[in-house]
Amino acid sequence: MVTTSKVAQARKAHDSDTVDAASGTIRTGSTAEKCPRAQGKEFMRSGRCQEAISHYSTEINDAKREADDLQQLCPHLELLYCNRALAHLKLRQFFPAMLDAKLALEQDPKLLKAHHRLAQAQLGLESFKAAMQSAQAGQHLLDIKADRTTDFTILMDQIAMAGALKADYAGFDGRILQVRSAGEDAWLGKPAPEDPTLDGPSNNSASLLQIENGHPDCKDRHLVSKKAASQALTTGSQRTSYRSIKEAVEAAHDGDQIILEPGIHNGMGETINITKRIFIRGCGPLGETKVDQRANCPTFRITRSAVIMNLEIDMTGFREAVLITGTDRVGPIIQNCTISCGGDDCVNVSGKAQPSFLKCNMNGRKCGLRAFGHSISKLHQCIISECGQQACKASDAATVNMMECQLKKNLEECIVGMSSSSITLNNCCLQSSEGPAIDMTGTSVLRMSCGTVQDCVGGIWLWEQSSCDLDRVHLHGGASYAISIDKTYKAQLKGCYINGSLHMDDKTWQSVQTVQQQNADPNTFIAAQATVYWPFEEGPFVYEANMLTA
Repeated sequence: MVTTSKVAQARKAHDSDTVDAASGTIRTGSTAEKCPRAQGKEFMRSGRCQEAISHYSTEINDAKREADDLQQLCPHLELLYCNRALAHLKLRQFFPAMLDAKLALEQDPKLLKAHHRLAQAQLGLESFKAAMQSAQAGQHLLDIKADRTTDFTILMDQIAMAGALKADYAGFDGRILQVRSAGEDAWLGKPAPEDPTLDGPSNNSASLLQIENGHPDCKDRHLVSKKAASQALTTGSQRTSYRSIKEAVEAAHDGDQIILEPGIHNGMGETINITKRIFIRGCGPLGETKVDQRANCPTFRITRSAVIMNLEIDMTGFREAVLITGTDRVGPIIQNCTISCGGDDCVNVSGKAQPSFLKCNMNGRKCGLRAFGHSISKLHQCIISECGQQACKASDAATVNMMECQLKKNLEECIVGMSSSSITLNNCCLQSSEGPAIDMTGTSVLRMSCGTVQDCVGGIWLWEQSSCDLDRVHLHGGASYAISIDKTYKAQLKGCYINGSLHMDDKTWQSVQTVQQQNADPNTFIAAQATVYWPFEEGPFVYEANMLTA
C-alpha cells in the first residue's frame, strides 16, 4: 500500500525541480532520483532514447494499474510522463512529446519542467503562439515564487526568433510603442517635437492641485498640458508614444513592439543598446522610415535576440553602423533594411552571436559585413555593394553563410576569409569588384555551390593552408587568374565551368585532373582569350603594412 509519507516524498522530489537558465535543462531534486525513473534516466544518459521511452511506458502502465488496484493516485506519474516527453524531444518526436507534457500537467499543473517541455514540443511543431503561452505560464509560476535564479527567458527568445523567421510574431505580443519622427530637427540630432498630449507630464510638471488652480506654469506647452497631466495623474495610464528610438527602447519590456512613424529619426548621438526581446519596425515602404545617426559610436548595439525590420539606417561616423555581439544565444533578425556607413563598416558581428540578415542592402566606407570570434552570420537574399573595401571579411573562427546573395561593385575583394574562418555560398553572385572575387588565407575554408563569379580582377585565390570546395560554379577569371592555388592542392571541383587561366604547380594540376577523371560530374575548362597577369601594385593591390601584425 502506498503510504502518505511516500506520496509526500515524491511530491517533494518534483517540487524541487528547477529550470537551468544557462542550458535550458531541468535540475531534479535528489529525492526524485530514488524513484523507479532511475533506469529510464540511465537510458537517456547513454543516448538510448527509444529504450527509455519503452521503459517509461512500462512504468506508466504499472503505476496506473497499481493505483487502480489501491484506489489511490500514483505519486510520480507526472514525472514519468514528463521524462518520456523529454525522450521524445531527443528523438525530435514533437507530437508525442507534446501529448506527454500535457498529461504531466494534468497530473500537476505546477510542474515547471512539464511547462518547459510542452513549450519545446510546440516550438518543434512550429505552433509558436501556443509555445509562447506555455513558456509564459512556466515563467508566471516562477514569478509567483519570486524565483529569480531560473527562468524561461532563453526558451522564449528561441520561440520568438524561430517564429519571426516564419513571419509569425507571437513572441512579440506585448505593448505597442510608437516613436514620432524628428522632422526638420533630425539633422540637428534632436528628438521629435514635444507633444504634451502624447508625452504626458514631464519630471518637472505641475501637480494636479496646481493644474486645477490654473497655475501659470501649466500654460507652458513645453511643460505639460492640463489634459495630459490630469489624465496621467488620475488614471496612471502608461505612456506609449516617444520622441526618440533610444527613449522607447529604454521604456520597452520583453515582447514589446516599437513602431517608428514615417520620416527621419536619429540616435541622439548615442548608441541604442538592445538588451531586450523587442521588435523595432519602420512604417511604410522601405525608405520612408530612416534612422540618421551622426556620431562615432554604433547606431545599434545588439546583445539580445530581437527583430529590426523595414528601416533605412544611415550612419555618419567612424564606427560601424550596427554591432552585434554576445553568446550563441544572441540571434537577432535584421530584415528588409538598408544599412549604410560613411566612415566605417556597415555591420560587425563578434563573440558567438548568430544573427540572420534577410533581404538587406549594405554599403559601407570599409566593409559591408565584418565577422570576428566564433560568430555565425546568416544572410539570405542580401545585396552588399559599392563598399570601399570588401563586401564581407571573416577572421578568427567566424562563420558566414550566404544564400541567394549578390556582392558587387566593391573596391576590393568580394570576400576575404582569414585565420580559421568558414565561408559558405549557395546560389550567390559575385561580380564587378576591383579585386579578386574571393581571397582565402590561413586555414580558412570556402564552400560554394550553384553560384557565379564574373567581371572581377581574378576569381578564387587560395593562400597558405586555405581550401575550397566548388560545386557547379560558373567562374570567370576576368583580367587575372580564375583560380590561384598556393603551394599544395586544396581545391575540390565538381561540375564547374571555369573560364580563364589557372595558376598552380604541376602536382596540384595533376590532382585536379585525377579528380576530373574520377568525377561523374566533370568540370569544363575554357582557356583565357588573352594572356593574364598578376595585377599591378595599385588600388586594392597596394601593400600596406599593418603595425599590429607586421
